[in-house]
Amino acid sequence: MGHGRDPCLFGVDDSEELDEKLQEDGQALKITQLIAETDADKQKANLSAWVEGAPGDKKDDFISTILEKVTSIQGAGKKKKKKKKDDN
Repeated sequence: MGHGRDPCLFGVDDSEELDEKLQEDGQALKITQLIAETDADKQKANLSAWVEGAPGDKKDDFISTILEKVTSIQGAGKKKKKKKKDDN
């Protein structure tokens, strides 16, 4: 998540040391899924399941941070679409 999926969440130095689903391609897929999902509860459940096994204190902070960023990206996408409609 922007070089942003913090391998430190799992106590490793590099994402290459993580399970494949948690490495960079898996991170990109997960972010795409989260952005496409509009239901906040489903987003949280999806992300929680994905980082299952991470220490609880760091995991909760990580989930909150990522979901805030996803909401921001979704909001920016809505503004962009509205602007395109206004331009036509």
